[in-house]
Amino acid sequence: MTRADQELAAFLAYASAEDTAATLPRLSTATRLGLLRYGGTPSPALAAWATGHGTPDEHAALARNSAAGRDTLARLAAVADGPAQALVYVHPQTTAGLRRTMLDADPLPAALRDLVLGTPRSRRVLGPALSCRHPELAAHARAHIRGPGGSTPAETPRELYEWLSRTSGDSARSRRRARGRLAAFPVHTWGADAWAELTALHSAGLLDERACTALVELPECPLPTALALVRTRMPDGGTGYVVAAGLRAGTFTARELVRETPYAAHLLRTLETAERAYENEIRPHDLAEIHRELTDLAHRDIGAEPAVWRALLELLHDEFTGPLPELAAAARRLAETAPRVPRRPWPVPGESSSSPFAHLLRFADQAAVPGIVAALDPHDLAEFAHYEVPHGPTDAMTDAFLDRAGPALAELFLHRQWFRGNVLHQVVRRDDPDLNAALVTGRGIPAAAWIAIASGRPHTPGRSTPVPLAAGTAAALRDRVGDKIGNLRFAVRTRDPDLISEALHLADPGLSPGHQVIGCRRLLELGRADDVRALARPHGPLDPLLATRIRNTPAAADPAAPTDPATPTASTASTALAETLARTERDLLRHELAHGAHDQTGGLLDDEDLPWAEVAAAVRRAELPWQVAFALARRPDLPPDVAVAMLEHGAPDAYAAPTLAQSSRPAALTALRRLPAVPAVNAVGPLEESRAWPLHCVAEGLISAAELYAQGRPARSVLLLGRAFPDRLAGLRAILGAEISRHCAGSSDTWAVAAALLGGFPGTVPDLLGVAAAAAAPAAAGTGAAPVRPARPVGDGGT
Repeated sequence: MTRADQELAAFLAYASAEDTAATLPRLSTATRLGLLRYGGTPSPALAAWATGHGTPDEHAALARNSAAGRDTLARLAAVADGPAQALVYVHPQTTAGLRRTMLDADPLPAALRDLVLGTPRSRRVLGPALSCRHPELAAHARAHIRGPGGSTPAETPRELYEWLSRTSGDSARSRRRARGRLAAFPVHTWGADAWAELTALHSAGLLDERACTALVELPECPLPTALALVRTRMPDGGTGYVVAAGLRAGTFTARELVRETPYAAHLLRTLETAERAYENEIRPHDLAEIHRELTDLAHRDIGAEPAVWRALLELLHDEFTGPLPELAAAARRLAETAPRVPRRPWPVPGESSSSPFAHLLRFADQAAVPGIVAALDPHDLAEFAHYEVPHGPTDAMTDAFLDRAGPALAELFLHRQWFRGNVLHQVVRRDDPDLNAALVTGRGIPAAAWIAIASGRPHTPGRSTPVPLAAGTAAALRDRVGDKIGNLRFAVRTRDPDLISEALHLADPGLSPGHQVIGCRRLLELGRADDVRALARPHGPLDPLLATRIRNTPAAADPAAPTDPATPTASTASTALAETLARTERDLLRHELAHGAHDQTGGLLDDEDLPWAEVAAAVRRAELPWQVAFALARRPDLPPDVAVAMLEHGAPDAYAAPTLAQSSRPAALTALRRLPAVPAVNAVGPLEESRAWPLHCVAEGLISAAELYAQGRPARSVLLLGRAFPDRLAGLRAILGAEISRHCAGSSDTWAVAAALLGGFPGTVPDLLGVAAAAAAPAAAGTGAAPVRPARPVGDGGT
């Protein structure tokens, strides 16, 4: 799939059926073929033109489009010639029902006949031929399709269930095998009783997740059976394959899934697991709709009463068999009887687990969470240690848990949640020495969190005294792995002079010069100037330049003879030493900004109190190394003016540029003027959400959809963003539709010129539309006759 074809398809998606029919013949043959094959899901107008007016080659190109869609394939099967029909027949999205319809054609196209007779094993190809009106094809299918143990497959639900129950494993081959076995059964002839029998068999002995996925993809699968198939053989709820397949196929909606699926606890486990299973292919808008339904359920059906949530926890532990609304009603009734929740074993560290209760609580009124958690039995707080989703518990859930959890349970919680940024922030800002020790022990937390803990800087509003270091934190600071420096590089930021001296005496490898000057400065603040001078001895552990500067700084006078006015006193000597260290720190910072810090040890760029004026000056002097720029871009305290300067003085394709764009509104507006809407690093292949910085800027309110339309560049990338994320950029799509229609509707010349310019046009969408309209205007001016069409096709669409 080429990016140029996707961009052209994104533009033509806004054309009406009439404009599409008038414009496509104006494009080159190569452009049309690429558009139909590689342009992604075709618009209804494009599909209608291709099936109604396309050539055999264009039919074949559309049949090779992996995202053609079932409706397009059905229309194509009715008009395509033999070779294209064979391509439609083997298309992965073609249903068994459409294949049966194609095989019932009389006369049967030779290409389709040769395909079936030349296939010795594929059940997906041969299965629809079992009931074919052509005896030769039906006999071939019966001769080559075998059931369990080589037997001839029968047609009853029980035999299908027994056959599918032999499918196991998580490989793609298992999924294909399940779909192939389904193709050998005439499920299209089943009535309600047959599907009910299959549902009962599955409820008595659960099928494998791959088999359930293949079943819910069938257009014939009724809603009750599909919802029952959400519960699979996998004990933890599976990975969401069944849910994703059912939503994609339209077998059920998000509302039906949330409000009608039986076995509420299993459904919640499945949805929780689906949040962290990236391979399940749940579409973003489907996941957002599920979240809306769960939020509505938690607010309207369950409410904020702690007793109801406590009763709900008991029912979930008992594996409540009804759907979620019935669970909420049962919890309200049970809340009146003071339920006793059975004690659930704590999770084993490193073992995957889940918590349906915590997942549902995520969607409750967060203001009510502290009261709900306070009503739980202390042992039941382990539910939060069971809970694992990519974004972790909400801030309210984390705070409420930490307010009540004991040391052992807090340690278990941190063991499973420490790497989540929001959990780290919630823990550090509590200013709890013991909790900090539990967080850092044996874990490679980010440097920013280590610095915040080691420095002792208070985060609680109104607190001015430093946060002391617990013994566990000091031990973690001394923990070295092999011959690496380990966490001792953070010890120079503490208020413990002995720990700082121990870190500064490190050698082979030693601390970076940046860390050494931080440690010397801290020792001086703690009144240990003599220790600083002792460290600066010749051939000592300090960097030679730093040690020389310290030795050259005048020392304090002999206290026994303080009579000479030219001899510095202890006070003036300390001031001079402080100035020397400050000057050296500025020089080292400039060096790190120009060349970067040591990969393993870091340096001054990690400092909490970074002199941003110095950083801004360095940015204006020269472009920063990409490692330095990326380290600065990730800092939450990056000033907007520095981010803007980095964008203005850096390369548009800089690695850190998309991250900088998301730091503030001024940076986002600067990025619109400076950066391509789709980064160059993602110029090939599918558009990755993580790299689509305008999408995140719009979602966070940093820029509006109108600003993205008016200022985003190049035009083809803005069009592609609107097509790739239709729900999250609905405002942009509305503006694009209105403006493109205003400039291009009814003028095939404007459409053709814009399509020809699109591939290499560097400007915005308004610029593109204005240039195309201006270029097409002379052709339509004069006599008022129809626009003069060029003799040859216009443009190549960028292919």
